[in-house]
Amino acid sequence: MTENQPFPGGPSATDPWAVPAAAAPAVASAGGSRKRFLLGTAAAVVAAVVVAGTLLYVKVDDLVREAVASGAGPATGQCYVEGLRSGEDDSVLLSRLRVVPCEQRHEGEVAGTVRLEDSLGAAPTERQISHAAVLACSPQWDAYAPDSWAMPRHVGESHIYPSSRQWAAGKREALCVFDGGRTGSTGSVRVAAGSLNESQLAYLRAVNPYNRAYAEDPYNGSGEVERADLAEWVRQMAEASEREAQALRAVVWPEAVRQPMSRMLDAKDRETAAWRAAVHVGDAEDLEDLADSADEISSDSIGPATAVRKALGLATGSTGSPTAGTTAPGGLQV
Repeated sequence: MTENQPFPGGPSATDPWAVPAAAAPAVASAGGSRKRFLLGTAAAVVAAVVVAGTLLYVKVDDLVREAVASGAGPATGQCYVEGLRSGEDDSVLLSRLRVVPCEQRHEGEVAGTVRLEDSLGAAPTERQISHAAVLACSPQWDAYAPDSWAMPRHVGESHIYPSSRQWAAGKREALCVFDGGRTGSTGSVRVAAGSLNESQLAYLRAVNPYNRAYAEDPYNGSGEVERADLAEWVRQMAEASEREAQALRAVVWPEAVRQPMSRMLDAKDRETAAWRAAVHVGDAEDLEDLADSADEISSDSIGPATAVRKALGLATGSTGSPTAGTTAPGGLQV
């Protein structure tokens, strides 16, 4: 299952910003190629949250675990501060979540609460639970704040999900949040319904699934990755890139958008071909090289996408960026 597919049994997409399953993606990272290192065995999975491009490792206190699992945690639309957020080597300890007015400085804002499906089985891995939470939270994030480029640079999507121990005890709730990290935020990131026009919504629906697929890069948080994990991500990226192009081509764009959109789609077609070329590569080293090449090509669409956004009246990076609001590989384990 890719992040462009609906989570089975997940929240119903009643909000007009919910991303259709067939819709696709957008702009990738502006960075250059990242050297990859393949392992014969899977690297350890560590709960994490990306804030301002930095990976912070997370340990969650029992007080947070029980508050979220019991449904006593912050509700949708509420902001919170954390009792403690410190540690060596950028580690993070969350000891409690205390609700405060969003006008005050806070570390997080709740976009929604979701219930995960029992279909994961009796004993899923924490990585599987975290990934299921990402899929379930995606409609909540998109409904609450659909444009990651309009997000403050230090704020990103994250989630608080059940630990394996809690899963075995029947806990299924996950909290979908926007995390401001140690910098914190003032004011809400929520976008009022009706404040975006149809063309703006069509663009965001098309690009958001791609951005989430891109954020699933298995090298986020580790320099060592199994070949199978890289191959699966490459397959997801090929599908996401192609679906993005299809969704963007299906829209009749305003005149001012058509020329930059044409350039964006030209770059997207090259990117899709590059991901497709990597899908069936057997050699690990060749796969790594082709994934890097596709990743570099993906950056070619950033300039045209910025022009598209300007023509649509969307944020162009003054307060946000292509990496702002991307999904963390691990979230916050409860």
